[in-house]
Amino acid sequence: MREIDFDRKQPMDLSEFSEYFDVYLSKILVELVKDYQNVGDMYLKSIEECTVKTNGQGAKEMQPYYYYWERRIFNAITKMIIRALSANKVLWMRTEKPSLIKMTASYAHPEVTYHPTLDELRG
Repeated sequence: MREIDFDRKQPMDLSEFSEYFDVYLSKILVELVKDYQNVGDMYLKSIEECTVKTNGQGAKEMQPYYYYWERRIFNAITKMIIRALSANKVLWMRTEKPSLIKMTASYAHPEVTYHPTLDELRG
């Protein structure tokens, strides 16, 4: 999770907050997918060709090598998810900084109306 300007004086609208993280998430996912595809398409085939003289045929000699790198990639993704969840928790648990999201309430007897609604915040 990329840090945003937490020294902002004004909190963001819910739509601005959501858009900020959606755009960032899309950008990062595109980069990660491209890098992952390059690993299989370019690097692994050339390593296999140099070591066992086959071209992407899935040689038995390469299975431990492929397994090793699949585990490394899986562990890296898992670590990224855990770090993002941890950063998210810290982000929401902080008390000394201004609010991230602007929320308004109006009172018309006998009910209080919130904008954004609690369902919008959960979604």
